[in-house]
Parts: sequence; structure tokens; C-alpha cells
Amino acid sequence: MIGSACAPCPGGVRSTPDRRLRASRPRRHRTSPPGARMVLFDLPLDELRGYRPARDEPSDFDAFWKRTLDEAAGHDLAAEFRPHDASLTEVQVYDASFAGWDGRSARPA
Repeated sequence: MIGSACAPCPGGVRSTPDRRLRASRPRRHRTSPPGARMVLFDLPLDELRGYRPARDEPSDFDAFWKRTLDEAAGHDLAAEFRPHDASLTEVQVYDASFAGWDGRSARPA
């Protein structure tokens, strides 16, 4: 079935009908077009290293974050990991949740 049409999977991920065939083929790596560059900066590296932007922070900014982090340290992380069926054969996938701000349950997107 190599080369056959792929069916959409939940979450918009596309998959070949037989994952074992797909996994056994060599991986192809995308390459950038000739002349393409990564990130561009407006300043030379020496100036960029010393750059400090103007900041407009509230007067209690540092106190707020110290208090917030101290409170967070007082909550149990309450991490939970539940197996999630992602129809993958080479890895195990888990749905994770943990206690976030004010001890409330947080689930990463």
C-alpha cells in the first residue's frame, strides 16, 4: 500500500495505512532552498549580546513574581499521566495534567 492515499487521522495528522511499512523506509529530510538563512537579526552579534530593552514594569513586579512563585512551591504538583491511544506503534503517548497557578489543574495544549 505504499503510495496509496492516506486517510486523515484525528487531530489532522496524516498517516500511511500501514505504519510498519512507513517506519521501515528511510526518512527524508527537508532542506532549505539555496541561499536560505535561519534567523536574521537587526543588530550585530556584539551589540545584540549587550542589548537591554527599555522596560515598563509595575512597581510591584518583582514582589508579585516572588509571591506567586512562593505560593506555587507550596502546592503539590499533582502530576497525572494517563495512557492516550494515538495509534502509534513506536512510542507511548500520555495525556498529562498537573497543578498550575493556585493549585488548579492545568493541561498543556
